[in-house]
Amino acid sequence: MPLSPDTREELSPLQIFGVTVQVCPRTGGIWFSEESLGQIKHAREDSLKELDEMTAPPTEVICDESQKLACPFDGTLLLKYRYMGRADVILEQCLNCGGIWVPHHELDKMVTDAPETDADKLKVAAQEAVGQFALEHVKTVSRFQAFGEFCKGLEIRNWSY
Repeated sequence: MPLSPDTREELSPLQIFGVTVQVCPRTGGIWFSEESLGQIKHAREDSLKELDEMTAPPTEVICDESQKLACPFDGTLLLKYRYMGRADVILEQCLNCGGIWVPHHELDKMVTDAPETDADKLKVAAQEAVGQFALEHVKTVSRFQAFGEFCKGLEIRNWSY
């Protein structure tokens, strides 16, 4: 069973809009597969708000935000990034499987700061694209560094990154 990155307790599966996510019953944090966050966001106008209400923890739990979190499925350390390039919403992603950890307090911010007009939605989409580009850049650099280390291990001298 996958374990919550925050509490290391078992995550519970939850199906919403035909998509299964994993929820920490104590903190309300949600593990999304690589594509499930987008699927849920685009299912309905208020889908994140409904998910937020469904997963609200019974009491607020304070987690140590300085600890390194690991993927509940493969143990890879999660990389923090700004959701849609916004400074106020920090999510964490596994570079191995692409899954995303959304602490409940961050989901609250995503819901309360949702865009209202078409112009706002376009701006958010552009910010999301820039954020995705930045994440892809980090992944590419990481792959090149790993390949460089591999080449060093094979003693290929003309490889650098």
